[in-house]
Amino acid sequence: LRELLDRQKQMADREADRKRADAILAQKTKANKQGTALAAATQAALEKAEHDLQQAVEALQRLLDGRLLRELRAERDALQRERAYLKRIADLEDHRRHLEDGRPCPLCGATEHPFAAGNVPVADDIDKRIAPLDAQIDEAEQQDATLRKLEDAKQVAHRQADAAISQTALAEQARQQAVSALADLDAELARVRT
Repeated sequence: LRELLDRQKQMADREADRKRADAILAQKTKANKQGTALAAATQAALEKAEHDLQQAVEALQRLLDGRLLRELRAERDALQRERAYLKRIADLEDHRRHLEDGRPCPLCGATEHPFAAGNVPVADDIDKRIAPLDAQIDEAEQQDATLRKLEDAKQVAHRQADAAISQTALAEQARQQAVSALADLDAELARVRT
């Protein structure tokens, strides 16, 4: 009778262990499904971030039309220097009025005066060339800032995806351990019942 009571207690203990293992397995399975869903969501976010980044890169390339932003800036700077030079020439209008052919210039000493006959370059043409460059540079700089933000977002999404994949792998490992523990308990319970 004592042996029978011990066996019943063992069976009750094993069944309680099995119920706990079953609950743990359900919990690990749920965690695994959640991890899988999270991994899928973070992977989708990563793919979207990569897609957005690629589109931003393409938009910037179209905007720059095969040139580098620093080339546009250099061109604008050159045009601004030329505009300043032409403005200085235009500011010398008063001095040009007093120039006479054959007499030396009071500023440089030259006897020929190419700008004395009203041949003054106009800075408006340069302004017309600088304005679109400024707009293009401003837009490219904004696009470049957007590109950096998208690169940062991609890196964050990549880290989140890696973490989710790692978490899912750990959850699957824990679920497999719970399955194995449940199988061991089922075998032990079958042994105790016989």
